[in-house]
Amino acid sequence: KAQAMVHTGQREAALKAFADIAADGRAGYVLLARFQQARLLARAGDATGAAAAYWALSEEGGIDPIYRDLAVILGGLQELNAASADLAALESRLEPLMAETSPWRFSAREIKGLLARRSGDAAGARKLFQGLATDPRAPQGVHARAQEMLSILGN
Repeated sequence: KAQAMVHTGQREAALKAFADIAADGRAGYVLLARFQQARLLARAGDATGAAAAYWALSEEGGIDPIYRDLAVILGGLQELNAASADLAALESRLEPLMAETSPWRFSAREIKGLLARRSGDAAGARKLFQGLATDPRAPQGVHARAQEMLSILGN
């Protein structure tokens, strides 16, 4: 029902329904409901609220690490759009996900490149995007966006 509310444009009712599920549901449904709440906030343009919701998920000890790390990636994207972004904290959250062994490394590196650009570090951004553009293991979408960013940043 909560998902149907999303599709019919009843955002506030959907947020409440997902909050109810998050408070009283079974483990898997709680996790899905909390991710949905964050997504709805993001879709409504509330980058600060969405980032906070994703950060709360990323710090939840009972959640599988793969989902906590996904919350860091999604929260990072929202944090980049938040007016009150804490860029140093975002960089710190991304650092462990940039490791070669992390399944999220390409997304984390892409976000860090965007963070570097936002911070005025064009050389750092260029280096990160160059690495993504030339890494044959990078997913096609990340690879294409890295090439776009390199054309924006110039040489």
